[in-house]
Amino acid sequence: MKNFLFAALVAAFALSFSSCDESAGFESNDLIGTWNMHHKYHWEEGELVDDYVLHKERMALTIKIDGSWAEENYSEDMVHTTLSGTWELSGNRLRLSTGEEDEVWTIRELGFGRLVMTQGSDPSGADYRRNTFTKAR
Repeated sequence: MKNFLFAALVAAFALSFSSCDESAGFESNDLIGTWNMHHKYHWEEGELVDDYVLHKERMALTIKIDGSWAEENYSEDMVHTTLSGTWELSGNRLRLSTGEEDEVWTIRELGFGRLVMTQGSDPSGADYRRNTFTKAR
């Protein structure tokens, strides 16, 4: 009986870590909505060049069920810029296309109103970005 209980605990422990697998897929419906970026990291050549929490700036990413997306940016001096295009989710890879340019992001976390995406291989690489969002609606 003790061996069975131990085996069950080990199996439960192993399953709890399987959700952290980078190749795991996410449900596209969980992405639908508006996401406000609140923390941005950017490394170049292994050196952290940006690490800040957005205060005066604002960046909102809206992902729509029809396959379109829009990004709104407000700088510190309230200059407003927008981007838009189409999106596609494959496993944990989110492709955002403007028609002229594609960006591929790796979703690291999605759930409970939180979205974490990275771009690049790792912080020691040539160019690596990590953005954290909270769901607005």
